[in-house]
Amino acid sequence: MSENMAQKRTLIYCWILTFVSLVNFQTSICEEHIPLKCYGTPADLVFVVDSSSSIWPSNFTKQLEFIQYMIDRLDVGMNKLQVRVGIVTFSDWAMVNAYLMQSRDKSVLKWKIGLIKQIQGRTNIANALNTLVSRVYKAENGARLGVKRIAILLTDGISQTHKTAALVAKRCRKENIEIFAIGIGNRIRYDELSELVSRPRWKYLIHAPSYEDLNRIKNVIIRKTCRNLPLRLSAKERKRMRRIQIGDSIITDDIQLDAKVCRNIMADVYFLMDSSSSIRKTDFRKQLHILRKVISKFQIGSNKTRVAVSFFTHQFLPVWKLNDLQDKSAILRRIKSLKYLEGATKTGYALYKVRTQGFIWQNQQNADQILIVFTDGQSSDYKRTRYEAKLLKRRGVKIFVVGIGPYVDKEELNSIASTPSIEYVHTFDSFNSLSMTSGILNVKACSAVKQMFFNDQNVCNKTQETDLMFVVNNHLIGYNKTEKIVNVVAEIIDLLGNESPIRTGMMYDDCETKEDIPLGSLQEKTAFIQRIDKIKFNSFAGMIRKLRLNVFPVEDIKTKNSSRRIGFLFLDEVSNINDFNVIREVKRSLGNGIQLYVVVIGDRVDISTIERNIAPRERIIIIPSYNDLKSLLPSKFTEKLCRLKESSQHSQLAST
Repeated sequence: MSENMAQKRTLIYCWILTFVSLVNFQTSICEEHIPLKCYGTPADLVFVVDSSSSIWPSNFTKQLEFIQYMIDRLDVGMNKLQVRVGIVTFSDWAMVNAYLMQSRDKSVLKWKIGLIKQIQGRTNIANALNTLVSRVYKAENGARLGVKRIAILLTDGISQTHKTAALVAKRCRKENIEIFAIGIGNRIRYDELSELVSRPRWKYLIHAPSYEDLNRIKNVIIRKTCRNLPLRLSAKERKRMRRIQIGDSIITDDIQLDAKVCRNIMADVYFLMDSSSSIRKTDFRKQLHILRKVISKFQIGSNKTRVAVSFFTHQFLPVWKLNDLQDKSAILRRIKSLKYLEGATKTGYALYKVRTQGFIWQNQQNADQILIVFTDGQSSDYKRTRYEAKLLKRRGVKIFVVGIGPYVDKEELNSIASTPSIEYVHTFDSFNSLSMTSGILNVKACSAVKQMFFNDQNVCNKTQETDLMFVVNNHLIGYNKTEKIVNVVAEIIDLLGNESPIRTGMMYDDCETKEDIPLGSLQEKTAFIQRIDKIKFNSFAGMIRKLRLNVFPVEDIKTKNSSRRIGFLFLDEVSNINDFNVIREVKRSLGNGIQLYVVVIGDRVDISTIERNIAPRERIIIIPSYNDLKSLLPSKFTEKLCRLKESSQHSQLAST
């Protein structure tokens, strides 16, 4: 690949990064870093929870935990401006577990929720809604006049009393009760639930593909149910908000977009546009306007940039294919003539169609494949969405995601997009904000993208044979942090694939062997407790020693001269990197030919000390927080570890 072609490729990625990252960072950054809480406006909120036999006990518990999480984000109490909470569970019949008048103490309410037992039986939603309107929302039970009334229905099955339930739901709406429905799993009937919820349906009907996904979409649900209740921020959070806004105002200076960067670029750019029922007709027209504006910047032709456009709901509508005549005027006219569609959001199905019918895999030589997905909601086939996105990325497609509106599922967007997500995922609060700022050049994004975008898996398949051990001091950092490390390691291993010459393993700390308590060696409780108190877990130095002696013993050096031996260490502020024993074990490991790479998590670790005691700067990867691991580390891993054998290829990669 020529240097000129490499520069052109870089330019098109710069420009696309420019467009999809140009707007309104305040909303997305604040949503990520500032806890969502609803305060300041009174509401009577009732959770209506499916307790039928179709729900496993563990999943019933997940529903209760979800409610407890929601309550934590509400200002619960009996004052005039506070939120009162009620709980109803149902199967064949409904049970009131907490009336609105029992909202005096949030901690007591959460404790009571934890004690709720599953009823078992059939799914009688009609009885549950009737209990809601005839018993719960009554003044004698704590309901208030002139206060917003919100009911959240959680169910995973088909109601045995659907027609009656629809009539009772209509009665609820006449009583000014807003009904949200969270349909969980694949057995739900959208047509039935849509008759129960308030209008417009797309705002009030929410799908969670599984009970595990309740945790994933909980902030989306909070935004929907609390959309009229203001956020309350602490002084510290307000300070963070100001800092974020000041920083972003520097990033998004109004600079005219330069279309020259799109000239003579060979690429296949595929636009996949959400046209589901959650998008209003006026916003659909705005989306078309934005799309035409973006396409107009490209120099389109069969030997230049080729463009394809498809829309999706639960169906897939190709508008312009890559092998159609690449005439810009014709493409723009076709887009302008498109009609509004309606339906569910089947993003996974749409990605499948793009993968199997959209991209032409025997495409232009040296042409990059780029997919830009516009969406405003959550997919109803979340697991398939993740799977299909992963398959596209394995084929070398770079995926940008533009999330529009206040209810986007950021975790889902991250799972679709390429990494790092900070470059490939961008959210906007409305179609207006996207439209108004579609000509702004994001200087930071464009200047930051200097590297070539290789298919990560292909690069790692050509690299030097390597034995790599991930080293985690799990006893020191704790379960939650360890779990996040394990998840990102799984992503990296998946990225490497089956053909990779990089063999990986993972090493945790554990009790030192001499600390084990043999069977029958202790006869009394006191002696046992004393031994337990004296148990020592492997220190950081001990883990490096274990890496040197057990994983990469010196005896193996002669038999594996061609293989790199790498220890991949995870450190944060609790790691003692000034320990003399650490320094000694690092020197011994280096003497045995072991390379040490360090992932530094957080901003409270002295990088100069790591450079001095453990690894040179080029072997240090800095990640802002544990929450950023999954989005940032895989790409940084391939950048650091995947070196090509051939010197020409190596120099080409390095030059980028």
